[in-house]
Amino acid sequence: MALYDGTDMAYEFLQTTAGTSFTPAQGLDPAHAWRWKVRARTGGAWGPFGAFVSFTVTVPIGTPTDTPVATSTPGSGPPQQIAPIGSTSDNPPSFEWTAVTGATSYQMALYDATDKAYEFLQITSGTMFTPLQGLDPAHSWRWKARARTASGWGAFGAFVNFNIAEPTATATASGTPDTPSPTPTPVPPTPTVTPGGPPQQIAPIGSTSDNPPTFEWTAVAGATSYQLALYDGTDMAYEFLEITSDTMFTPIQALDPGHAWRWKVRARTGSGWGPFGKFVGFDITG
Repeated sequence: MALYDGTDMAYEFLQTTAGTSFTPAQGLDPAHAWRWKVRARTGGAWGPFGAFVSFTVTVPIGTPTDTPVATSTPGSGPPQQIAPIGSTSDNPPSFEWTAVTGATSYQMALYDATDKAYEFLQITSGTMFTPLQGLDPAHSWRWKARARTASGWGAFGAFVNFNIAEPTATATASGTPDTPSPTPTPVPPTPTVTPGGPPQQIAPIGSTSDNPPTFEWTAVAGATSYQLALYDGTDMAYEFLEITSDTMFTPIQALDPGHAWRWKVRARTGSGWGPFGKFVGFDITG
């Protein structure tokens, strides 16, 4: 079952179940427009999704809109976000959530509400994650988390919002703002090596028997970090967007051999994030 948030233009979750009904652990935002569709698996293969149908969630008359949602007991629902919530001066911020009983790993999704796109989908074995790079203070951010147990991935919890607070000038003992130091005379910058484009994928390409596979790509001159995007061509959704300082990454979890996989990489230099390269495809052999 695929639930799509037509307001945020992003999937809320893709839920697999053995029955013909499913109730999420968290309530949905009544202010958003929702669409959903379903497909079935028979004989070891997924059939096509049906057409989307739309619905809205109405708020009962007299129900306060600011009533807090009850915190789920670990093991009975998705992880609950601890921080950041609201505003933080830490940049990059450390994302922290509650543990879920029986969880072997967690996936944290960070959504850039300004650019209307996911920044990353991070899989980790712990209940805390700190990105390598700082976030844009001019953007609005939202994040959520889910847990993986022996039964598979659970549902994501509801998004929580936060923003990065810009540092303010400190005051001296007299109560006046610090006087800025004199600006040094500009020195011509040392020429840097221009990155020769996005990283090139080395492996996996075509077919691999390694599961989970190790993703490897070429280095880019001046790069301080890389972002790997893995796309599930069967489920038509991103599996993760992983940020790393290395030119190699191995996921914690194995990939579904029955799916078609595609991946691409981009590099971050002193000028910011470069463009992604082209997708390359691969499949997992038995």
